[in-house]
Amino acid sequence: MLKLTEFDSPAPEKYYFGKRRLGVELRDLYGRLIDTRANGVGVLRSGGDGFAKRSVAGLPDKSSRIVALFSGIVRLDADGAAKIRFDVPDFQGQLRLMAVAYSATKLGSASGAMIVRDPVVTMVSLPRFLAPGDNGQIGVVINNLEGGAGEYRLKLAASGAGNFAAPAERTIPLAAGAGFSGSFQLSATTIGNVALRLDLDGPGDLRIARDFTVGVRPAQAYQLRRFVGRLEPGQSVTLDDGGADEFLPGTAEALLSVSPRPDWDMPGLLRALDRYAYGCLEQTTSRALPLLYVEAVAGLWRTDPGFAPGEVIDRAIGHVVELQRSDGSFGVWNETDDTVPWLDAYATDFLMRAKEHGRNVPDYAVKSALGWLRDYVRQDRTEAKELPAIAYAHYVLARGKAGDLAALRYFNDTKMADLPTQLAKAQLAAALAQYGDTARAAAAYDSAFAPPPKRPNGLRYIDYGSDLRDSAAVLAFAAGNRDAEPRLTAVMDRIAELFAHAGRTSTMTVAENNSAPQSRGEPLYLRRPLGSGGAPATIANRGTTPAWRTVSITGVPKSELPAESNGYTVSRTVYRPDGSPADLRKVRQTDLFIVVIKGKRTDASRAARTLVVDLLPAGFEIENANAGGQSSWNFDWLKGLTEAAYTERRDDRYIAALDLRENAAEFTLAYVVRAVTPGDFTYPALVVEDMYEPETTGRTAISKLAVQPR
Repeated sequence: MLKLTEFDSPAPEKYYFGKRRLGVELRDLYGRLIDTRANGVGVLRSGGDGFAKRSVAGLPDKSSRIVALFSGIVRLDADGAAKIRFDVPDFQGQLRLMAVAYSATKLGSASGAMIVRDPVVTMVSLPRFLAPGDNGQIGVVINNLEGGAGEYRLKLAASGAGNFAAPAERTIPLAAGAGFSGSFQLSATTIGNVALRLDLDGPGDLRIARDFTVGVRPAQAYQLRRFVGRLEPGQSVTLDDGGADEFLPGTAEALLSVSPRPDWDMPGLLRALDRYAYGCLEQTTSRALPLLYVEAVAGLWRTDPGFAPGEVIDRAIGHVVELQRSDGSFGVWNETDDTVPWLDAYATDFLMRAKEHGRNVPDYAVKSALGWLRDYVRQDRTEAKELPAIAYAHYVLARGKAGDLAALRYFNDTKMADLPTQLAKAQLAAALAQYGDTARAAAAYDSAFAPPPKRPNGLRYIDYGSDLRDSAAVLAFAAGNRDAEPRLTAVMDRIAELFAHAGRTSTMTVAENNSAPQSRGEPLYLRRPLGSGGAPATIANRGTTPAWRTVSITGVPKSELPAESNGYTVSRTVYRPDGSPADLRKVRQTDLFIVVIKGKRTDASRAARTLVVDLLPAGFEIENANAGGQSSWNFDWLKGLTEAAYTERRDDRYIAALDLRENAAEFTLAYVVRAVTPGDFTYPALVVEDMYEPETTGRTAISKLAVQPR
């Protein structure tokens, strides 16, 4: 752990007894004259890596172990000595032992390296992950450094999501100082974790037992199927194990909602948020902000949501803080990236709400973000595309009690008619309501609840919205405001129409399984894992008016999805370093390859933010260097690469985000991989989608990869 973080051994004597240099202090009082409502002196960011976690959903468990042990303060005996016991986990290698000693008059420190290993060293090389149906080789190396000469009995066992193709047992004669190297084939059967156990018995009652984990992740993404329709009087809907055979075991679940009005499928939407694995500023915030309220939804759901929203929220807070720039604004993909003002207000809104819900949010992050927004709204900005961000910033400042009422009123009086969305008007109304300006707030809500005009072209990448999102957000901002409550029903109907394209009723009378019918006005939610073998659940409409049912089924398909082109046409080609196409059936371990991704948009008349996700086969690992741009690789045949706004190289996938401008139809990306694990593997499909129109997508077919040992 200390090597990973480049931790220096503590040496307090250098601080206390080292030569001092003159200190320098700079004071600037002029800034206090600018704004008398400043939030205090700035706070330096300090501390450890508590906010360094990233949202990396979908990555399986790994067996690597990080060792960092601390004893605390220990008293020495009369001879100045002490014995300290550490419970060291399964680890073989070099550890650094560090100690600091002090008394009333003396101080010192020391550090040294120590080797931790068994008398007979066993090393196991594992694939980073597998996919169902993969067959990967596990390498085992045994070095008899200090054990007795004789026969050693090696046994490997697997349980869980995989097994060995043949019994993994060997009797190995080993002389002192001799070694053994062998391989065993591990087959992955379903998603989850494979628990591996290594047992080695030898002369002199030597017994070594070690445990490892190999994660098995699906070679395809989760698919969502939603069925919305009327539940007529006398009709019923049943959740059972039907359709479970279409999905990988343990991945499928069905979510049912029955409602007196077209429902918004909250369970299905929350499940989709939980499984979203990528993390620009907007995606991270959009994924986590609704989860602040998931417990309230789960109460209506009458069941647990099936995941731990608190962990997702905490990771999102850490990542958002990671993306904050030195001026208080936020980068889209990293802290040095360009800022988008609407997203600055969005991220600040999320941090403030998370803090209100008791989450651990650094004060400095909120204060500096509010400071940036306060400076932003003071600037003279008159372009129509900037108005939504200014309106949102005014709301966030009012919520944080850091705004300027005079500036807010001036913006409302001069720009209300120019605001291009109903959401911006509702945000301005909510800001005015925060200050108690009920007359202006009521007028602003009147404007927000009016039938929305057509959204201007290009606005999607300024406020990241749609008609459905705007209508739902207007409802959220207006909820709880007495002046707005009489008009909420019309907005709810507008959302229902956009979501389900249907009308509404007021109440319903339903019976769950064999229970007595109940009249209710709120939705009824059920969740059921498919393939669990449990009793079916049935909801019947026992009333005289129609109800509305929404069934969402999520899971990883068992059969391979075919190639798809719905707005994007994409291809992936693997080349050797000389530019010749690679034969993926004849790959050898340690071979180097260049993966080239090409895509084309069907409609390039407008800008698009494109997400490229290329899942790796288990036999490949991405090299640290990219195949273009600022790279140590130089392939003369590889030209015309598209500059990506963001790239990420994970253990199991390559990710790129592209900002494609108007009339930019084609793009080309490349990255370098190396064959590392022998075996036969599924090569997952390449998937490309518009980040804000997921139905606009393209996908290649799934293929195969065979890696031979070197």
